[in-house]
Amino acid sequence: MPICKPYDDVAWAISTQIWKDWPKLLGTDADIYNDIGVILSKEFSDLKCALFDYLGTGSFNTCFQMMFTNDCAAVIRFPVPGAVMTHVSRRKDPQ
Repeated sequence: MPICKPYDDVAWAISTQIWKDWPKLLGTDADIYNDIGVILSKEFSDLKCALFDYLGTGSFNTCFQMMFTNDCAAVIRFPVPGAVMTHVSRRKDPQ
């Protein structure tokens, strides 16, 4: 019995494309970028914002950071949408 099914390749390709497009969408769409900043500003309304920036995207999250004038910072993470697939070597097949 083959480990990978034909639909696995299609799902993997779609998931990879979503993973590549997600940070671009969050970081370049001005409305979304602004909304993320507003969320953090409302949550930390007692602090004055000094800098709001995109931190990066890992395997599972896209992160943004807001720096405040008192040298504190807040990070907000957004899960990357798409299929999470386990590497073949980590699967425990009863074969």
